Order: sequence, then C-alpha cells, then structure tokens
Amino acid sequence: MSAMNIMNKTFALFIVSLFVMSFVVSATAATAPIPTSDSEHQMNSFSGVPHREVVLSDEGTNVNWYSETGSYNDSWTWDHTDWIFGPRSTYEIYYQNATLLQRNDFIPLNEEVTFKVSVSKGVLKGLGLDSVRVSGNFYVENYDSSFSFDFYNGTSPTWSAYSSTYNYTSETSGPPYLTINEGGCSFTSDANMYIVVFKVTFSGDTPLGLYWLYADAYDTEFNYHEVHSRWYEDSYNSNEVAIGLPYSEAYADNYDGFYSIEKLDLAGDTIFSVSRGTDFMMRLNITGTGDLGYAILYASSPGVEIPVNMTGYHKEQVLQTGGWVFDPELDTYVYNSTVEHYETVTTYGNYTGTDWFYGYPWVDYEYRWLQYFWENDTYVVQHETDMTHDMQLMLIYNFTSGSFETIYGFYYWDYPSDTYVPDLKDEFVFYSLPLEEAPVIFLELNQTLCTTHTVGDVVSVEFVMHFTDQAPKGAMMNFYEYVVDSSGYDYRASVSDEDPSALMTWAEYNEATEIAVESPATIAKLLREDGTPVNTYYFPAKVGEPFIVQGRLQGGSDVADDIDGVLFDMNSYNGYWTETESTYSNIYYEVRVESDFSVVMKAFNLTYKENYTYGSYFDYGTWEEVEGWHWEYFYFNQKTGEWVPSIDWYYGGKSEATAITQDFAIVDQISKYISGGDLYFSFRLNFTSAVPDSEMYWNFQFANYTWVEDPESNYGYHESGQWFEGWIHSFDYSGTDTYVEISTEIGVYSNNSLFTASDWVAVQESPYITIDGVDYPIVVREISY
Repeated sequence: MSAMNIMNKTFALFIVSLFVMSFVVSATAATAPIPTSDSEHQMNSFSGVPHREVVLSDEGTNVNWYSETGSYNDSWTWDHTDWIFGPRSTYEIYYQNATLLQRNDFIPLNEEVTFKVSVSKGVLKGLGLDSVRVSGNFYVENYDSSFSFDFYNGTSPTWSAYSSTYNYTSETSGPPYLTINEGGCSFTSDANMYIVVFKVTFSGDTPLGLYWLYADAYDTEFNYHEVHSRWYEDSYNSNEVAIGLPYSEAYADNYDGFYSIEKLDLAGDTIFSVSRGTDFMMRLNITGTGDLGYAILYASSPGVEIPVNMTGYHKEQVLQTGGWVFDPELDTYVYNSTVEHYETVTTYGNYTGTDWFYGYPWVDYEYRWLQYFWENDTYVVQHETDMTHDMQLMLIYNFTSGSFETIYGFYYWDYPSDTYVPDLKDEFVFYSLPLEEAPVIFLELNQTLCTTHTVGDVVSVEFVMHFTDQAPKGAMMNFYEYVVDSSGYDYRASVSDEDPSALMTWAEYNEATEIAVESPATIAKLLREDGTPVNTYYFPAKVGEPFIVQGRLQGGSDVADDIDGVLFDMNSYNGYWTETESTYSNIYYEVRVESDFSVVMKAFNLTYKENYTYGSYFDYGTWEEVEGWHWEYFYFNQKTGEWVPSIDWYYGGKSEATAITQDFAIVDQISKYISGGDLYFSFRLNFTSAVPDSEMYWNFQFANYTWVEDPESNYGYHESGQWFEGWIHSFDYSGTDTYVEISTEIGVYSNNSLFTASDWVAVQESPYITIDGVDYPIVVREISY
C-alpha cells in the first residue's frame, strides 16, 4: 500500500443497503443558477452554462422540464419539450352546481358539466395558444365509443363537439351522444395561464363505462403539449373517468375483475427478505365475473452479477498444513504445525466467476393478425415477424388445466388461423424455449406446495417458490403479475390511495412486489412533511417545503450498534447542445446524518463541454499537428472558475475542483429507533435556494465507519474516513478497538498517537498483526450480509 501523509480529515460513505428512485425539485426563481459560490472553498460563480429551464406553476410543487432546439442546413428547425413536472397544464371537471368532480366520482348523464383546461404560459415558452382538444375513448369486446370537443383560437374563438359509437358484432353505429353549449364556453387568460372552459352534456345514449381521457394543447407554432388531470401526480390511472355509473362499477366492468397481492412466508407472516433455498409465497386474491384463464408471475433484477462458468486465471482456496491457532489460556495465537487451513492462491483453469446480467434476451417470433380492408369489405390474415417481447422466467397457473408450471418465454396474441374465419377471435398464447436455455434461473417453483382455494367470490392462487443460488445475494427482486380471463380481458390490481374500497394502497402494493435476497432489506421512502406518501415515479420537492427522508432496515436491530449513520445522496443531470457546442453537468448532493445526529453535507458539480473551434490540434490519423476545425473538450474548475482543457484535467466527479456550496439544505427532526426488530432512521430535509430546479435520482444508505482515501482533498493521498459495508477486521491495542479493512493485503495507519511508526504499515491478511514484535489477534465480525 502506498504511503499516506495526514493532510486533512473528511468523510465519505459506502453502501450498506440501497434504494433508488427519482424526484424533482423546484425553486422560487424562474431560472436558478447552478450553485457555485462558497467562501470557504473560494469558488467562483458559474451560471452561464445552459441547463434545464424552469417556470413556476400556480399549483403543485414540481416544476421541471428539459427543452432542446436544433436546425439542419438552414432548411428546417424543430423544438421539443419533454415535460417531467410543471409548470403543469391541467384539466378539471365540475358538476352543474360548480362542485369539483373528485377522483372516484363519475360524470352524470343529461347534466351539463364543465371541463376547465388551464394551459400554462410557461409551457408555451412565450408563444400563444392556438387550440385545445379534449377526447375520450371507451373499449369493450366488439364495441367502442369515442368523443372529442375542441377549441380553436381563431379571429373569433370557435367550439365544436363530436361523438360516435360502433358495434362490431352488428356492424352498426349509434347516435351522437355529446353536445356542447357554445354560449357557455369561454376563453380567458391571466399572468400565468390560458383558461379554456367547455360546457358539455352527455345524453342518455352515452355508452356507460370507464373512459380514458386525453387533453392536448397546441401553440401558435403548432408544437404539441400534453394536458393532464389535476390528480395526475397521485394516481396511476389519473386520466380515467367514469361516465354514467360509479367509478368502482365502471372499473370492474372495464377490467372484468381485480385482485390484491400478498408476500408471505409459509407461516403466513409478511416478509421483506428471504434466504436462498427457503420457500415463500406470493398470493393473488382474485375477484371477477369472467372465466379465469391464467395467473402469471415473474421476477426481475437487471444489472446484477450472476455466477457463470469461466476459464482463466483465478483465485482458489487450497488446503494447507500449519498455522496460527488462538490459545484462550495465553489469550493470543500460537503456531500449530499440524492444523489444516485454507490459503488463497492464483491458478489457471475452469472456475465459476461472475458476469453482469441485464435481463433476458429479446427474440424474433411470428404471429398472425387480422386486417380489415374498407374498400372491398374483406378481412385478410397477415403474418408478421417481430421482436417486441423479451424472454422471462414465468411462473404460471392455468385455470383451465388446474396446473402450475414454469415457462421460459413470454405471452402474446395470435389469430389462430391462416385464413379468415367469421367470429374467430385472437388467442392468448405462449412462446417458450426449454428451461435449460435460460441464461440464469433466479426462482424455482415448489409445485407440491402451490395451491388454490376459493372463499366466496375470491379465488386465491398461492405460488410457493424459493430463490436459487444463482439469485445474487443482496439483490432486490421486483415481481410483476398478470391476470387474464379466458376471453383475453385483463384484471387489474385493486390499488388506490383515494378510493376507500380499494384492497391496497400504493405503498402496500409496492412493498408486496419487492423482496430482497438473503439480505437485510432497506425500505427507503420520501414522504410529505405530514408523513403521507406520493405514489408516483417522481417525488415532487420544492424549495421551502420540507419533506421526510425515512429509512427502515428490516432485521436491523441485530446490527444497530454497528450502524454509525445514514447517507442520503442525490444527483441530477443537465445537458444542452447546439451545432457548435454541447455541455453536460452532473451535480451531486450528499447528506450524512450520524448516530449522534450530527449532519455533514457536501455538494459537487462536474461540468464539461465540447466546443467546435478553429485552431491547431494533433491529428492522430496523420500523426501530426494540423490547423483546422475540430472539437475541443473542456472541464469547468469550480474552484478557479476556469474552463480546463481535458488533457490538463486530473480530477474525478467528486474532488476539490468540483466542490460547490454545501448550504443546499436544512436537516432537522432527526429520529432513530428500533421497532418490531427493525431499525428506523429518518430526518426532515428542506432545500435552500442554492439548489437549481432539476430532476434528481436519490439513494438512501445505512453504513458503518472505517478509513479510506479522500477524493475531495488536494491532489495526492490523505487520511480520510469512509462508511463501509461488509466484514470489519479489528484488533485490540492498549484497550483501543482498532479496525482494519479486509483485502488481500491490508494496511493499518499509524499516526504516532497509537503506534511508534509514522506511516501506513502494510501487512498480509492474517489472524494476527505484529506491532513492535508483539502479535495482536485480529477479531472478525460480520456487520451486514
């Protein structure tokens, strides 16, 4: 190990357990500069780099989008806006008495209702509003219904409505059922919004059911912008609305049925982690009106290391004779010439190594589908080959045969004839390959214990399975389920945070479909300040509006004394490009809360750009210096405020040259406790105005403390601290419990206060360590799995 001198002492973190999600942050200014000023680090302002643009909306906390423009040969230009959250354009629905329609209400028939569409001017980026359309679709077997109503901002505003139904069995159309009150419609605006109000009535001829709504706005340059419902943040089925009957009835009719899901051990207790080879149960409780066809489960954990057969140099454990054995009477280790032990050696040959697994392969498959030609009123069976499905290891219950089975493949729809047959429908079929062709098998079904049973109108399907040794230890497995009836209609999970009749909340559903393999499971959440969840892919955060960061380590009471704190880290990515320049920024934020509730925060901004410029450069093709147009690469030094050529850049993403202001958040209300055998650690976080509006990815980690290098210090090696996961080696020296890091060769730091040496002492990994001629036994303890 290289010698290290003491220059400063800082701390970093290493993962014990990890949970990754995304959230967005909105600040109080329209465009917040990237934070770069900090008197302690003497960093310069750096706000000229293009990054994500932000404009605030009147309602909601999430304000972020990514925009880009470009042109080619001066012949055409384009403008695309990819909205993450706000400034949002939304629609709301009101009853005739001006009461707001809620998520689980329904639109009545023969009563005028109001659709209020609010289009954010921030979305349009200075352009005017050209038109707005609201449309809806409803599909059931052999029947569909659709409607739309439109506003056009011409010389004088115009309004129109359209509706239609079609019965494919009788091949007949129904009468129009939607009317619009043009006199009651209006178009107004304020400083932030264009407001379009539609007054419409659904007649008694309206097909009853669950409609999927779409709302679109076009600006004066005909760019398209989506408009979502007001409850878009909090509900998965946010754009569905029931017309003519209660939402719960419409939902059941539309999806034929629903189900809940449970994740249990064989004693019936909820689990979050399970050892490999230990059976556990995934139970689907299904309610519906159709004849059930299949219940399907499969698990996925992409981006993990799996065991594979390899040939080459590798390390093996070889049996050796003679070694040090602990003598309890002498309280030290003594040499025993006959004792057998294993030693690690490097050898060449066949062995079991690891490789990264990113998912099962995609395959070509052939299917048939029925195409209708209007011009001659004929149907033709088309044959097509496609690669639209990836293979999965599926656990299946076939309701028709009453059997459980495992299939390596996927399901799809196929027309079961090469020629058209009247009244013949598509079939639900499986594509499969032999199980031995699967590159990895994470799960095995225990068919002996699998069962089904019925109580009332609920059918419970119990899949009993276990993880194999190929399942990576510590991996988080995500389960996916699919329930379909014999006619091909989907069943949906009964999940809602608003509907009291739903069988599960979104938090319960998400917990039921995740399980850790042979590891203490970290369950991390971001919550509103009042403790309520936001069950969308993104968590909306706003400067000045605190939120709760909560971590739960299942089984953590056993290692609570070894957990010295937690790390909440975030990173965001911003980019911009033109024909002559492109810029990319990666901003890191770290919040470490220690067991004594002290808080340490760090932030880094790694920014680089490619610039198309004219000048001298080295041409590696001709191996000479030439002059001309070429791309130059630069990194921005946050400390000096200068762009540095890439050839002169020696820093990583987290270094003294990328460090930025550390006052990006306020952390308080810290809590740590044990309940039900689990360790809980939470705190409240409030972003300051130093944080630019951005989309962030976050990690939450429990960790233990040891010593490593410090990437944030000046160039060179320095003493530093790191929070470390895994095996901790320690020895007692003069009553001090001293820890060493595990590796083939390990080093113990000597700082004159503990030892007589003045530098790192490199030693072989052994059951003892020698200091000043004295052997000190090393004690090994495991703090995590």
